[in-house]
Amino acid sequence: WAILGQHFQSVALRKDEELAMYAIDAMRQLAFKFLEKDELTSFHFQRDFLKPFDSIIANSPSAVIRELVVRCLTQVVRSTSRNIKS
Repeated sequence: WAILGQHFQSVALRKDEELAMYAIDAMRQLAFKFLEKDELTSFHFQRDFLKPFDSIIANSPSAVIRELVVRCLTQVVRSTSRNIKS
C-alpha cells in the first residue's frame, strides 16, 4: 500500500480536480474493501491505509477536494466502524 497510497495521494493533489476526484473515489472504494476485514491487534495497516486521506486534506489547496475527502471518510467510517481498530 505504501507505493499505491503515495501514487493516489500525488494524483489527488494535482491541480486537475476531475482527476483528483477520480483518485479519491478509487481510494474510497479500496478503503471499503480493506476495512471490511478485521485487523489483527498487533498490526496497524488500517492507520497506514488512511494516511493518504489525511495528507490530501492537509495539503490540497482545493476546498472541493478537501470536502470530498471528508465526505468519503465519513461514509467509510459510518459503514465500517465496527472493524476499525488502528
